[in-house]
Amino acid sequence: MPGSTPVFGIPYPFAGENITCTDFQAFVAAVDTALAANISDSDDALDRPILLLNHLAAGATYAVNVESNIDWQLIGGGIDNSGMFTTATPTQFTVQVAGVYLVVLDAAPIIGFTTVTSTRAAIYQDAALRYAERKNEFTGATVSASTQTSGLLACNAGSVIQGRALINGTGGPGTMFGGNFYARYVCPL
Repeated sequence: MPGSTPVFGIPYPFAGENITCTDFQAFVAAVDTALAANISDSDDALDRPILLLNHLAAGATYAVNVESNIDWQLIGGGIDNSGMFTTATPTQFTVQVAGVYLVVLDAAPIIGFTTVTSTRAAIYQDAALRYAERKNEFTGATVSASTQTSGLLACNAGSVIQGRALINGTGGPGTMFGGNFYARYVCPL
């Protein structure tokens, strides 16, 4: 059997080639070897660290002032299969397993300002700004736009991730109603 699969190297016959019992045994042995060699990859794919936190409890709100970075207040009750979040530090989560993570911050609108000129949602890693999305509001807006930002972060165990909002405008304080903060392990560093 001169042919073989490109990824796992499993031998296979070409069209018209005679197959013997020995060839079939070699094929089965190659499949078993490939499966055994990659079972840890399968286990890793099924047990990747994931975090999904709600920004606020249902019906809860908190005040947001203009022209200042607001740390997102996170609550438990979402998904956290690797212990990244603790209510003792409600404005952050800490990566427990080194790797590349997809991080998404989803900010709901904030109401109660006299005017809103722009809204920014930002993701920080170890106190450094990594990703931000800024939206300019329409003239006369009194409500911030729903804003989402996301990106891939190379994280070591112990990396601290935070979400922040920045509202430019006048009046307030405004009232923030919610949103989500999400992190999912993608691959090792």
